[in-house]
Amino acid sequence: MIFALTPAWAADVGPHPLVRLAVSEWPPFTGEHLPGNGIGTDTLRQMLGRAGYQLELVWLPWTRAVRDGSGMDSKLDGYFPEYTTADTRRRCQLSAPIGMSVLGLAHQAAQPVNWTHMADLGRYRVGVVNGYVNTDAFDAAVSAGILRVDGASSDESNLRKLLRERIDVAVIDREVMGYLLAEPALRNQAGQLAFHPHWLGELPLRVCFRHGARLQPILAAMQAHRLPAAQLRAGQRDYLRQLAEQR
Repeated sequence: MIFALTPAWAADVGPHPLVRLAVSEWPPFTGEHLPGNGIGTDTLRQMLGRAGYQLELVWLPWTRAVRDGSGMDSKLDGYFPEYTTADTRRRCQLSAPIGMSVLGLAHQAAQPVNWTHMADLGRYRVGVVNGYVNTDAFDAAVSAGILRVDGASSDESNLRKLLRERIDVAVIDREVMGYLLAEPALRNQAGQLAFHPHWLGELPLRVCFRHGARLQPILAAMQAHRLPAAQLRAGQRDYLRQLAEQR
């Protein structure tokens, strides 16, 4: 059933109230020049559309997207995509999932990485992206000094550091890694890297809405139109297959 919610606070853009969100480049989930602006964006747009809302995107670097999207004085309603962690639960109101992220470790294919428990990664130089949250267990291990992390400005930068052996592993989403390694800049070196079969986790991707009662109708609408994880995975597979055919 399709229904429309029109809270008084929402910006009026004709028949559909506006949801204004900050977003950063994180292909294939988000991308200003990707079909539908990325699979995560396209899924979100469809969920909001079925509830009678219109999505407006504000493209920002990640740290600004988080800061401006979650700030109390912001003109934005929130930002995406985001994981569920203790930190993000404090920072915002998290929506129903808009995608599924397999988070794990990239490494040199010729140099196997042996790990079962988080402490096992303490022997490796671990690349992370500055400003990203990962899993609660991983972030807690970093805070406790169990893991040695080396920050970078982007996932692509971490893959380049991995190729130059400046780090041993890089925390990255599986589909993001696949997308970046298919780009011309890294395509010829793609065979040198592998995604570890032992994941950090499969994490739902969500919208981080600012705290406040006025955004509750949007959260409720997204919950009412939420998609099962299996359907999100299937949609991502279809999107990635079509994207590969176009590249």
